Amino acid sequence: MKIENILFIVPSTNKIWKKELKNKIGTAPLGAASISSMLKVHGYTVKVIDMLVENINANMFLEIINDFKPDILCISASYTESILEVYNMVKYLKKHIKIPMIAGGVHVTYCYEEALNNGFDYVTFHEGESTLIELLEFLKADIDDLEQIKNIAYIKDDNICVTSKRKYLESLDILPFSDLVSLKLSEYVTPFAIVTSRGCPGDCIYCSSRAMSGKKYRIRSAESVFSEVFYLAKRILFDNTLIKSYIAIYDDTFTVNKNRLKKFCKYMIDAKMNIIPWKCESRIDILTEELIAIMAEAGCFALHVGIESSNQSIIDSLNKHIDFSKVEPVIKLLNKYGIQPLCSFIIGNHLDTHETLNNTKTFIQHIINEYNAKVAVSPNTPLPGTQLFENREKYGVKVLTDSWSDFSLTDVIISTRYLTADEIRNYYTEISDMTIDIEVKK
Repeated sequence: MKIENILFIVPSTNKIWKKELKNKIGTAPLGAASISSMLKVHGYTVKVIDMLVENINANMFLEIINDFKPDILCISASYTESILEVYNMVKYLKKHIKIPMIAGGVHVTYCYEEALNNGFDYVTFHEGESTLIELLEFLKADIDDLEQIKNIAYIKDDNICVTSKRKYLESLDILPFSDLVSLKLSEYVTPFAIVTSRGCPGDCIYCSSRAMSGKKYRIRSAESVFSEVFYLAKRILFDNTLIKSYIAIYDDTFTVNKNRLKKFCKYMIDAKMNIIPWKCESRIDILTEELIAIMAEAGCFALHVGIESSNQSIIDSLNKHIDFSKVEPVIKLLNKYGIQPLCSFIIGNHLDTHETLNNTKTFIQHIINEYNAKVAVSPNTPLPGTQLFENREKYGVKVLTDSWSDFSLTDVIISTRYLTADEIRNYYTEISDMTIDIEVKK
């Protein structure tokens, strides 16, 4: 079959949550942008529609399709809370167009049968770049022997077929820079963002990063990271409308490899690119005064750390593996060097009690008052792909809804052995009211 034009859709969620998400986070969809780049390298014409920033109704969708004439429709299906809207979209579009529809992303990696039963023709698992390219090549050549393609699921003869697992990419430097230019960058709060690593050696029970991207921590070289930052920085400097922008590095832990971090910071300083502000994510147990100092000199203006609780026993029960006694000294150092501390907490962990949540509340108020920390809180939400979701009975967590749309990270949908949903909700509301939005601008 002929395959030249690829329409890539990044769905959003309900209108109320969409507005909140856009105003608070508003980050360009890096997964879609990465795959779009790979598709273009292989000669495909790609159009990306991000429903977070684009208001498109059903008729407008059909107009876009009639104009662009896609041969394949790819839909990002990562977010659990929006998956029902994704399925409704697929069912609607199937009534009007007869082209293959491919899903990829976190949610469908773990719920592929559900995706196939709701209209998708193919599902790709885990990292999508190589898998999608291979699938398209098979479809172009009309090769029916799809079991050769690793990391996909599809329906054949009314049976769901799942192929063998694909090895993760060893070298991330071979990937092209994310295709941000195809997006409406002026519509995002954080238009310039990059990811420089995949995989996670950690084993936090609430996170699907390790299950999605593997245990081995794979990184791009300092040269590759600096090259992309340099490219984005020049874009900011040459466009007066973007001069207040910053660059966000969205690795789970950008600072794990200290040698790479120091080399990257030195490149930024030597090239005088430290006039461009950037922020990143880290772990408490990795940060030292030496690292914080060089990051500040290199232009880092904000750094996020996940703390989750002020109680060591709760932290340990999450497999977080950080020492709470080191949390405040690190936040103090960030404040000392002019780096905005961004701290996140989970309210209603499976072993949380009234006492532990009151302790966390007191600590949050302390770091806001003492160090001007920006704090974000979210209720404990077991998501597909996490140990918490797969073993919720073991952890004493009851999920009180059977609708994926309730898994929004703002709604309390669980009770635990020690707290009812209403009690968790009251703590979440009370603590949320005293915090400040985690996203900040330079």
